[in-house]
Amino acid sequence: MFREVVNEVTGSSTQLSFYVPFVLFSYLVGHLLSLTSAFTVERFAIWCHGYPSKYLLRLNLPHRYWANAEGYPLRVAYRIMVPILLTPVAVFEFVIGKFLRGRELYAKPLDDALRPLIANRIGELLVQRCHALDAGEIEAKIAEHEKRVPTELRAHKDDFFNIVAQFIVAQRPDHLRTALNYVALYGFMRTTCLIAVVWFWIPILQVVVVDWFKSSRIQFCEIPEKLPWLYLSGVSIIAFLLFVGFTKFYRRYSQTVLLGILTLDCESRKK
Repeated sequence: MFREVVNEVTGSSTQLSFYVPFVLFSYLVGHLLSLTSAFTVERFAIWCHGYPSKYLLRLNLPHRYWANAEGYPLRVAYRIMVPILLTPVAVFEFVIGKFLRGRELYAKPLDDALRPLIANRIGELLVQRCHALDAGEIEAKIAEHEKRVPTELRAHKDDFFNIVAQFIVAQRPDHLRTALNYVALYGFMRTTCLIAVVWFWIPILQVVVVDWFKSSRIQFCEIPEKLPWLYLSGVSIIAFLLFVGFTKFYRRYSQTVLLGILTLDCESRKK
């Protein structure tokens, strides 16, 4: 039945045999690009700014790019290779974002009035979820646990965001829909940023490959003269703007979840 309906729309079964594999292939490629961007673009943003849930509340300031990587060669190599792959984004991020303090426009913390309100409400939530324990007992248990935890893992003890997000899922499904809209937006911006970076590297690789096939060696000194610099500049700007868009939507998602705690009334917090 489905095949007959599709045949009427497309006009023939031959077109169906083409479109179905094409759609499936596009779906697979889309997921692969999304996964790759999560391991490159998203990780680079976290290394540069920290998790939005933490820098929104100023819990990880000052943040270091090499945090939790010292002493781990594979982590160090990973954090070196990703900026090289994301060269157009990394250059703009380190120049405009770090040295010119452009991060204050797209990765800024919440204002001084909201931060203590959200932090206190999260503290109340954590105490409630620990049932009979009060705040003093919780701090004592954390201090006792930290004696047995290596120093490099202590930075992860404040992983409160997952608890807050699950609480919003259970208590405020209407608020969750707004947050999920931002998830779709930052996922789209993250993937398109990676696609722009790929288009940045295509002409460079073409020049290198042409040199290799012509003379069996790469003429590095002649590569700059053969590159389309106007095209590379334009693609680099687009890639960085998409990175900024991803960062802003990632921040807005975390901000929406954190602000959702403030919208809970007293009765829902007692449940």
